Amino acid sequence: MPIIFASTAGFCYGVRRAVKLALNASQKDSAELVTLGPLVHNQQAIDLLKSRGVTIVKKAEDVPKGSRVIIRAHGVTPQVRDMLAAKCSEVYDATCPHVTRAQQIVAQYAADGWAVLIIGDRGHAEVDGLMGHAAGRGYVVENEGDLAALPPLEKVCVVSQTTQEVEHFQKIVALAQNLFSEVKVFNTICNATSRRQSELLEIAKKSDVVIVVGGRESANTKRLAEIAREVGVRTFHIETADELDLAEIKPKDVVGITAGASTPHWVIRNVVETVQEHQLKKQYTPLIRIGIQLLRFLIYSSLLLALSAALLTYTSAHMMGQVVQFSEVFLAFLFVFAMHLMNKRLNLPKDERLLYGSQKSFAHYKNAFTALSIICTAGSFALSYFMGNLIFALVFLSGVLGLIYTLTILPSNLPFKIRYRRLMDIPGSKDIFMTGGWGMVVVLIPYLLSAQKNWQGFLFTLGFVFLLVLNRSILLDVRDLEGDIALGKETIPILLGSRGREHFIRAMFALIFAILLIGSIAGALPARAFALALLLPYLLLHYPLSRRQGIYQSLLYDAFLEGQFLLAGLITRFAAL
Repeated sequence: MPIIFASTAGFCYGVRRAVKLALNASQKDSAELVTLGPLVHNQQAIDLLKSRGVTIVKKAEDVPKGSRVIIRAHGVTPQVRDMLAAKCSEVYDATCPHVTRAQQIVAQYAADGWAVLIIGDRGHAEVDGLMGHAAGRGYVVENEGDLAALPPLEKVCVVSQTTQEVEHFQKIVALAQNLFSEVKVFNTICNATSRRQSELLEIAKKSDVVIVVGGRESANTKRLAEIAREVGVRTFHIETADELDLAEIKPKDVVGITAGASTPHWVIRNVVETVQEHQLKKQYTPLIRIGIQLLRFLIYSSLLLALSAALLTYTSAHMMGQVVQFSEVFLAFLFVFAMHLMNKRLNLPKDERLLYGSQKSFAHYKNAFTALSIICTAGSFALSYFMGNLIFALVFLSGVLGLIYTLTILPSNLPFKIRYRRLMDIPGSKDIFMTGGWGMVVVLIPYLLSAQKNWQGFLFTLGFVFLLVLNRSILLDVRDLEGDIALGKETIPILLGSRGREHFIRAMFALIFAILLIGSIAGALPARAFALALLLPYLLLHYPLSRRQGIYQSLLYDAFLEGQFLLAGLITRFAAL
């Protein structure tokens, strides 16, 4: 039962922008925050906003005076906008740029005396807003019958609701051009909508079953379900994974999955992973299932990552020309295991509805994992104590810093506004702190414990390990990009932007190669250390894979990502550095 996952599934630009604006506004300690109507047509996204203190008001007249209001992605009429500006302390405009463009066209041509035909769904919020900009010259056209019922018109301007189907729009336009003498046409359908529908059409032709995930009130999601049904494929329009009837999906069915423009990433992930779990039970033998479950446990418990840290310690010791000690390897295992378990615990969403896949399993056993993290932390303290005062001080201070990282340092009642009150709130801080922790136990401590200190080798090795670990952290952030944006998180890939993060990752790969090449030539590293450059072809596969994955969570990809450290250990062993 292969799964064909639509790359266009999930939040479109306009919805992503609106949700991000709302989440950012909710973080401000200010007046009550409301949205005029549901921000998006998806109950799960609305529930997320409610959990952040954002409430919904149905009518502009009911918006509390002095409150802060968000104009949703569908836009509003000029009259409503003026009313909100007069009664609210702050107005956040989350109108989709594509909708704004359509509003401007409608207002301009209506002001010049043209009749405006709006091809769309009567009563839809976006269409109502466009009608308001038409100043009495607008007509909503849902179908051919509406077009035939129009009065005689001379100059006609035609626009579309941004989520309409292109073929339907073109059909109505062709009829309008035959009916009226002068017709000006503007295709205001969002390109993302067109791409989403076109991709689904291709997926539906290859699938036995199509699952469309999204709100039942969402016009674009309902249209996706209609397109799939028109192809003749079995189609299920669901809002959450709980609504899936897995009995309707046969073991050999090819399953196509897409989602509407307002469907959050965690909802889609849960659907994909539910289908994957069904596939695992139906298609594989018990032995293979046990193997997959074991791999899943090793990865999502961070146990494989801790073992990788132990192997990377072995690699770094050889790069610095040292003989690795078991105590050093075991310390790295304990420290990294404890650090990543606690990080996963701290990053669990407070709202259980936002959990997906591995997070659900971790949340179920979070108390046990927290206890295990504390035990490993105590173990790393005890082991470092017997390794010397300096090593104990480094490990202990790292533990204290980890605690400070999670605490609120600055109070909320300061006379001036501070956006980041905790270290963990600072964009990119997680990646830097994690990488620094790895560098300490994997490189610094083995160097300090060595009898003969090669400080040049230490610097080159530290740079290599730092970049390798940072690469893993950044690529995980790239994979989770859509979800982090939706939840208002600020990670390094988000701050860098699309082009910036590509350049950043390529620069990291280039620096890894330069460190190995220059270090080997200069004699700071053993000559055979350059064998680790074999990692680069492997690393170069990471970024395109993470981009192609999008919000499709894959156990195989996660295993591939952790594999870079295991591969480094294997190369070290066989190169006999």
